Amino acid sequence: MKKSKLLIAYASMLVAVVTALFIMNSSSHAHREDADYDKLVERLNYSTFEEFEVKKEEKDTFVLFVGQDGCGACEDLMPTLLEISSQDKVRQNIYYMNIQSSNNDSIKTDYGVIATPTLLFIQNGKVVHRMEGSAGENKDKKLIKKQFRNLNLI
Repeated sequence: MKKSKLLIAYASMLVAVVTALFIMNSSSHAHREDADYDKLVERLNYSTFEEFEVKKEEKDTFVLFVGQDGCGACEDLMPTLLEISSQDKVRQNIYYMNIQSSNNDSIKTDYGVIATPTLLFIQNGKVVHRMEGSAGENKDKKLIKKQFRNLNLI
C-alpha cells in the first residue's frame, strides 16, 4: 500500500515536470517566432494610418501590408514579401501597418480591413487590388508578383 502511494507520488511529480518543460519550450518557441517576425517587420517601412493617407493623397504607388503580432498567416507571408522585395526599388515601396495599434484603427473602418494579413496595392493613390489572408507560399508569390508587376514596381 505504501509502495503504491509512493509510486503515484513519483508519477505525479514526473507528469508535473514534463508539463512544465513542455510549457517552457512552447513559450520560448513562440517568443523566437515573434522575434523573427519583428526582425522581418523592421526590414519594411513602417506606416501609421495618417502616413498612409498622406501617401495616397500624394498619388503614390505602393503596397501596404497590414499585419499584427502573433498572426501566423502574417508570419507565413513575410518571407515571401521579403524575397520579392530584395530589390531596393521594391522594398522602398512596401509599408507595414500594425492593425493592433490604436493609431491605426481607421484602416479597419475606412478600408474594411478586418483580417490579417491584408495587402493593399495602391496605384496613383487608389486601391487597385487587395489580398486577404495567405493562400500558401507558392500561390502568394505568384499573386503578389503579379500585382507588383501591375504596379510597375518590378
